[in-house]
Formats: sequence, structure tokens, C-alpha cells
Amino acid sequence: MANMRETGLEVPVKLYILCSLFLCLSHASDTLKPGENLYNNETLVSAGGVFELGFFASREMRNQYLGIWFKKDKTKKAVWVANQDIPLIASSGVLTIRQDGNLVISDARLQPIIVNCGSLATSNNTSATLLDSGNLILMQGKVVVWQSFHYPTDTFLPE
Repeated sequence: MANMRETGLEVPVKLYILCSLFLCLSHASDTLKPGENLYNNETLVSAGGVFELGFFASREMRNQYLGIWFKKDKTKKAVWVANQDIPLIASSGVLTIRQDGNLVISDARLQPIIVNCGSLATSNNTSATLLDSGNLILMQGKVVVWQSFHYPTDTFLPE
């Protein structure tokens, strides 16, 4: 009789564990750390869920860009674009922090685009975080070495 009771509870317990694991794995992160990659089908989401950073296609669907948009905007109208002058041709974009600490976009052509070109990082203790203000910051330890707000596009964000 005890074996039947254990067997009856086994399925719900396994289901609970599986669902918990799925929720942990699917929880969006707001930070990219050294050794991590953000692929074209993944995004960073600001801690409060206001903004999202990821790859999106142009209207013609030929080019791909890395940008930031309001999380609730289903059209993904970008409020900031990292590579607006250098689009990716294939849909194979990857965002990563290189060993030298710089935030880099690469694609199938393997020609890296340094996102933080105005202020190069100098160590591998670097992380990139998307804030609820819509600002993408690159930090070395606790020091901000680059931020997207210093390189605005054509969109003003509410305060």
C-alpha cells in the first residue's frame, strides 16, 4: 500500500521539479557576462521588464541589427540601435564580451563590430547590463566604462 502512495505522488513531484527547472532556465537576464553569448533568438530584459535588447530584422528582412525596444512593443520598434550603419547580412548575429572586455557583435562573416567603440574596455572583468531606463551599460567591476545613452539614436525616452 505504501508503494502505491509513493507512486501516486511521484508524477506530481516530478512535474513540479520539471516546471521549476523550466522557470529558472526561462527567466530572462538583464546582464551579459564574460563567456556568455546572446544569440539572435535570445534577449536581455531589464530587471523591471521595461526594455529588451536583442537582434531584430529590418523591414525588408535582409539585414539584422542589435537594438533596444520597449518590452511590451510587439513590433520591436527600436529606441536604440548598436550597428545602424553596419547591418548584419545573415540572421546569425551573436553578442558577446570578448576576452579583452569589449562588447562585440559578430555574424557569419566573422567580422566583429565593437559596440563600445567610443570607450574601449581594458580588462576581462566586464559585464553589460540593460537598465530599466533603456540604457545599456558596460561595466568593469563597479565602474561604468561605456553606456548607450552617450550614443543616442533618433528616439527620446521618457524619464
